[in-house]
Amino acid sequence: MIHGVRSFLPLMRAGGEGHIVNTASVAGLFSAPFMGPYNVSKFGVVTLSETLFHELKLSGDNIGVSVLCPAWVRTRIHESHRNRPESAGGPSAADEGVQSMIGNLIAGGIDPDAAAEAVLHAVVHDQFYILTHDDSAAAVQARAAAIAAGDPPPFVMPQ
Repeated sequence: MIHGVRSFLPLMRAGGEGHIVNTASVAGLFSAPFMGPYNVSKFGVVTLSETLFHELKLSGDNIGVSVLCPAWVRTRIHESHRNRPESAGGPSAADEGVQSMIGNLIAGGIDPDAAAEAVLHAVVHDQFYILTHDDSAAAVQARAAAIAAGDPPPFVMPQ
């Protein structure tokens, strides 16, 4: 994400307009268990996007920013090991079990076209956060309430 912004932002500035859409996940808004490394990377995308949003507003640039935070979308992300180099070794039995579980959740997810429509709507309407699932907002609200109250994080499992 950082390299993409560094590469394309100067071109957008030179053109006088544009809109950056960074893809994170709902895992960048609340922390589901058993997904630590993934959650960390997605929280990073969200904060990069939020920071960029503020910096572009303060600089007066005519460039919008949105961050896509989908829950389950029918993709092949659970098969990402297919891109792992041979030198990195194959998946373990535990990996295969997790991949199977995630594959079942993904199968019940939204169609990628629905996520694309949400992105297009956000760009046209200059909307920052793009949540593709109705229940995501409630999970974000529960997290914010826990933070404000000094409570531990609520248990959230993406549906």
